[in-house]
Amino acid sequence: MGGLAGAILGGLAGGAVGSLAGARMGEEIDARVLDNFECHACGHVFSLSDH
Repeated sequence: MGGLAGAILGGLAGGAVGSLAGARMGEEIDARVLDNFECHACGHVFSLSDH
């Protein structure tokens, strides 16, 4: 019974860490790779790496 509880808790902890890492990586991709910003004056779209 203790091994099963440990496996369940380990799975939950691993899932939480993986979720946080995935969210952080997604934010970095959004900010640096995708064209997420648009100039209100001319409509040009760009990312932070374009500056």
